Amino acid sequence: MYYRTARRLDTDELHQKLQNYNEFFLYLQRIPETDAIGIVRRLRALPDPTAILASLEGGAVHTLKRPSDIAVARAVSVPTDTSIEFELMACHRSAYIKIIPVTRSFLESLVDGTPSVVSTSLITSPASHYSSPGTLAPTPLPPSPGLRDLIDQRLKKLRIAYWTRVAIDDDFAAQIISAYLEKEHMITPFFDADIVLADLVACQPRFCSAFLVSALMFLACYRKQSYTPLDVRAAGLAVNFRAEAELLYRGECSVDSIITVSGMMVFTAACFYHGAEALAHELLGGLRSMAGRLALFGVASGNPVALSHLGQTEEWRRAASQVAWAAYNFLSLLSIYHEVSPIKYPPILPIPNTPPPKGKERATTPLDLISSRRYVSPVFHTTCKLYVIAQEIAAVYKVGDGTKLSSERVPLAFLEAKYQKLLECLGEVEEGVLKDGNGPIHLIVFYIECHIVILSLFQPFQNSPDATTRLPSFTSLDCSPRTVYDASINQLKQLVLWAHLRYRESLPIYVNGAFLMLIGALTRADETTSSFRDMPTERLYFLLCLKCVSDLYVQYPLFVNMAQAFLAMAIQQHGYMSGAEAVALLEGIKRRGSHHAAPDEAGSSAIADPAEPQAAKMNILAQKFEVISLMDQFTHVNDNAGVGDGYVSGLDLATPASDAVYSQESRQS
Repeated sequence: MYYRTARRLDTDELHQKLQNYNEFFLYLQRIPETDAIGIVRRLRALPDPTAILASLEGGAVHTLKRPSDIAVARAVSVPTDTSIEFELMACHRSAYIKIIPVTRSFLESLVDGTPSVVSTSLITSPASHYSSPGTLAPTPLPPSPGLRDLIDQRLKKLRIAYWTRVAIDDDFAAQIISAYLEKEHMITPFFDADIVLADLVACQPRFCSAFLVSALMFLACYRKQSYTPLDVRAAGLAVNFRAEAELLYRGECSVDSIITVSGMMVFTAACFYHGAEALAHELLGGLRSMAGRLALFGVASGNPVALSHLGQTEEWRRAASQVAWAAYNFLSLLSIYHEVSPIKYPPILPIPNTPPPKGKERATTPLDLISSRRYVSPVFHTTCKLYVIAQEIAAVYKVGDGTKLSSERVPLAFLEAKYQKLLECLGEVEEGVLKDGNGPIHLIVFYIECHIVILSLFQPFQNSPDATTRLPSFTSLDCSPRTVYDASINQLKQLVLWAHLRYRESLPIYVNGAFLMLIGALTRADETTSSFRDMPTERLYFLLCLKCVSDLYVQYPLFVNMAQAFLAMAIQQHGYMSGAEAVALLEGIKRRGSHHAAPDEAGSSAIADPAEPQAAKMNILAQKFEVISLMDQFTHVNDNAGVGDGYVSGLDLATPASDAVYSQESRQS
């Protein structure tokens, strides 16, 4: 009996192998010849040819899912740090973009100032699969738009003098607004652009106001410089628009309306981005209070004020929906970096531009609250759902004053359930929308925000006993809070690289969240708290982030404060950077912003490192920079500034066009 049973098992196993081989040969006959040759070459290098069949895309061969299959698939695919990172990129492609590995020499070329062009020789993976010459080449700087190039031809009829007393001609105001709508509005759509534009050019103060226009011009004038650097008129006008917006705010803050909420959002963002911290927090508090009184969010579904919104006109509901969800998303993002308490309930009004269910056509009736697609990102609906989950996480993690992150009372089941919910939410995004970094900047920012939320979910567990506990809903045996956290850090590295290569000349401020998360992780990581530890390479990514900060400082005085904080963090991490080099780097950054009137007055209380929400605030770290750097120079006076291969000591952030290497005299100083 035993012999017959064993014989039958051997026969079944042989039959399964023969079936696998048969399917494999049929698969080779169907695919292009070049692909078939590549697969055969892989098979020759592997001891177990049946295992590689599981890694073929599309599931051509239905072998059993085993951990060894994942290991083999990783061996023939893009290199990853962990098995779970490979699994996430393979099974959740809408959330985890395929990483394109780059050599250390390429990163050195970026931070040393050589041209930002990727050639296939710098990519460590096969060029035919993961890149092509010029794939990551910088996006050319567009010329200054004329009236014929306006994103919306209605702006030709703009009469700006009706809305403001700041001296500016109609054509230039139209160009500024057009540039903002084209480059920024899809990232943070603070208002329904179609409705506001209609009232703006018609001089109708229904869904537009003088306060909203002044706040918008204040925010947009600084961004205008990045699109047309030679046109310096916008920067001078920004100061006047800020003063006017603040004056008008005092007259509008006591009148609850969706137009005022929209203006407060725009003005709050502009003040935060320009380092006007006190005014920004005043506006933020007023924004949340007014939105609460209007029941735009934070109230249960049965709230009578919220229900009354559904009886308003279609146009009002459409405008209110955009304002409600924009404010909810804006406050949700700020709560990750600032002392902002969680919002209990999301907006009751529907998400603008909600796609129809699969298999159904988009309705065209007025009651569907569909706003114009040209001003709404295709991922805005997903962004709204993302921040609903982020608020659910914050409600559990944040206690007391809303700043303390705690994992002690949070079970792993909650962590894993929310992570699966995030993956399901991001699964709505079309695959390949950002393949090889070839996509609009608003999609890069979207993915940055996605991984910031994921990191905020896993951050409290990084120093807990559960950091390396396996999460059972994934196949990979090394799936844990720590390895999932590291996978998102690697995604941010890729996204920052793409943003720098393709959009350096017009980099939006909204990428700065990636710097906060990435630099905190890089300067904090060691062998016991991270699955990766390659200090020279990590340091190059740190310098790349610093280079982006330097680029943004040309526009925003706030970023010298951020640079000081980041450099202080790097000095405190033993062996990461010397005090002398940090001082030299900071001087180079300051030279790039020498045109700012009073940059030292700009500051931020944003949390630079979520692991230390109280001690690692930007302004606190920036104030300590001088003491930290001097102490380091005093205690390491005889040390060499360098940490082995790949250490770049010649980064020059002072030259706007090319970031050339420091002179020998600067290095010696």
